[in-house]
Amino acid sequence: MLSRSSTAAIRARVCRPGAVRLNSTAGKPSKKSEKPFYNTFAEFVRTSKLNSEGAFIHEIPTEQQYEHSELAKYLKKVDSEKESLIDAKLKELAQESGIPFEQVKEKFERKLKEKQELLKSRNQEVVSKIENFMTQLSLPMSGPQSIIIDLIDTLGESVDELNSFAAFEYIYELDPDFAKALSNVLRVTPTEESVKAMSDAFKEGPMSKLSDEQYNELKQLLDTKAKVTKSTENEAEVAEKETVEEEEEGEIDANSVVEVIFAHLNSYENIANSPLLKVIESIDSDFATMLKSYETIDPSDSDALENKFEEIVKYCSNTDSSIYKAFGDSTSPNFTRVQEVLEGPIPIDLAEIYEVFEFYPDYFKSELYKQISTIDPQFAQLLEKLESLPEGKELDEVNDEVDAHLINKESPIYKAMNDVESEDYAKLKSTLESEWNVIETTVTPDKLVEYVISNGLESDGFKLIQKIDPGFADVLAKIYQEDNEEGALKAYTALQNYLENENEIMGALQDKDSLNYKLLADYVFPEAPEANEQEDDVAEIETSQRADVIQRDEVLSQLANEDKSKLTPEVVKINEAYDLTLEIMKEIEDELKDNTFIPVSRQVSAKLDKMLGFQPSVEQVTASENLRSIPQPKQTDEVLELAVNIIMKDGKKEIARKNLNRALYLLFLETRSNPVEKLKEALDIVAPLVITKTVKTGFAKNYTVPVPLTQRQRNRMALLWILKASDSKASNDFSVRLCDEVLHVLSGKSALMEKRVLNHKMAIANRSYLSI
Repeated sequence: MLSRSSTAAIRARVCRPGAVRLNSTAGKPSKKSEKPFYNTFAEFVRTSKLNSEGAFIHEIPTEQQYEHSELAKYLKKVDSEKESLIDAKLKELAQESGIPFEQVKEKFERKLKEKQELLKSRNQEVVSKIENFMTQLSLPMSGPQSIIIDLIDTLGESVDELNSFAAFEYIYELDPDFAKALSNVLRVTPTEESVKAMSDAFKEGPMSKLSDEQYNELKQLLDTKAKVTKSTENEAEVAEKETVEEEEEGEIDANSVVEVIFAHLNSYENIANSPLLKVIESIDSDFATMLKSYETIDPSDSDALENKFEEIVKYCSNTDSSIYKAFGDSTSPNFTRVQEVLEGPIPIDLAEIYEVFEFYPDYFKSELYKQISTIDPQFAQLLEKLESLPEGKELDEVNDEVDAHLINKESPIYKAMNDVESEDYAKLKSTLESEWNVIETTVTPDKLVEYVISNGLESDGFKLIQKIDPGFADVLAKIYQEDNEEGALKAYTALQNYLENENEIMGALQDKDSLNYKLLADYVFPEAPEANEQEDDVAEIETSQRADVIQRDEVLSQLANEDKSKLTPEVVKINEAYDLTLEIMKEIEDELKDNTFIPVSRQVSAKLDKMLGFQPSVEQVTASENLRSIPQPKQTDEVLELAVNIIMKDGKKEIARKNLNRALYLLFLETRSNPVEKLKEALDIVAPLVITKTVKTGFAKNYTVPVPLTQRQRNRMALLWILKASDSKASNDFSVRLCDEVLHVLSGKSALMEKRVLNHKMAIANRSYLSI
């Protein structure tokens, strides 16, 4: 043990350095201590302005003010110290490992960037999940609690006829006090007192204790009223729209009349051959003369053409003129004559033929070229010769020959294009229409441009284009992002230049049997072109089968109605057995069609046993009774039926069942155990026990209440979550995506686990509103 003197010496030695006398200068700092944050705050308090309530007026500092602030300087100092410490550590690592410092630094920065991107993506996923969750929470809650809002929305539209509504009469029978309070709110401008009276009447009366049957009946009455109101409004809108359309149809401007006339006349090499001009001459000869004079004007004289065109438009502007009535007044006797001519056939434009040729890489294999070869072999030979020659004088001579052949009125191709009554015209026109149908239903680069402009860069079709040909996708993106027309045209020219070289997208479009082309066709044409043909084939097969069934049924009915009085008992018994067999077959056929097939019904089995003279023994009867006492297994599984109903789209239940069965088979291949039990296990893992719902009172602040789920509701929610999560999988096969997500849930790697935990946390946070 230390002596007192030793203890005092130790105490004096330890405490002396920290001890300072009050009158000594040793404890004073030699330099004034810096307090940047304190000084900044003091400066803020001294210079800040106050509002009328004595609070600071917060002004957002500018970027320049922030750069000169003490905080910015301190943060820059911290960043520089951090960078220096990192560099010092990296230099030590580089020295120990024998790797240059620059490589270590580069590797560090790359890993840091990857980590930041990973954290950013995770944070984005969490934010998106929370936003989705909050969106779901904001959805209105249906049930007796929201009946007041439904009543006000539905009955408030026709307050004058309130007493005549079946829904209001039903409310009056259930709760007269609430009905009177509701009537006061609807008929008079609502006040705080009237709304409070209605709220009290609802809480204290029978309306707040509606049974499910009463609520459903009241809801049905309100829905009926809403449908009647909507149909009345729709009828009024339709009537108004028809009136407007009739007024619009009754009026046609002069420019439209002139456009129709010029479009028809330009189809003819000489307007004198146009049947429309002949009809116009019989209606208004002065106007026909005016049209002929327009044709005689020199095409290079733009002023004369413009003046004559304005004169023609001005002439057509007179609503009382016969020519205006012939085109714009459906009651005019000449209107029918003009419409017959406009709807009749017109000569074929050479541009239509060339546009079809441009669609094909080798148009000599097209149906149109084959038809032209049949009509005019000489013209077909000129086209072949034209394509085989290089640019030069000889090519120009052949071009002149083609032009001379086309304007020769005696050539077969000229007659086929201009003589609308000839047989060759009908063949050529039919071939052109079929070629245009092929063009319209074929994916081309121009259709891909139209698709991207209509659906945007976030569409699935554009993502597929990116995978097939990233270069083509980049040019498409530039076209989509251009705001002005000039820039878009430049981008489109760049697209044409890109397509002239070898590229992946043209390879995919030319191979119509490839998977890429079929996928692009599904996006560009949502309804496949071959669907109609397949439907027609199916309809023909069903019609033939139906005819066979009808014919068979007629024969059977004739046999059933024949005279059986002269038949022997043995034959009668055989016939009854056959009739019963046919009846059973009909029952089985109906059950198979309705998907309710039961191998043999009990009644039919008893009839067969009786006819065959079968009598069960005592042991058989006893065994049968014992089997009846044993619980039989269910024919269907409730969870699987629920899954099929949720997966089903457009009532196609068998397709949904097939996809689910494939997913279960894939699940069995992965786990080598009962896939149904595995699916139920996954549902139990991911299904929430409780959810939260927002209660809208209609007259007070909304609040969120936790609601427990039944087992069926849990399974349903878990299935919906799993199906939605499976949509983000990479595979195009639904069954593969569903199996993959179930395996993720079973292994605990699915993001749905976090969603379940978040759901429970929200319920716990709002447990104060739970009524027990």
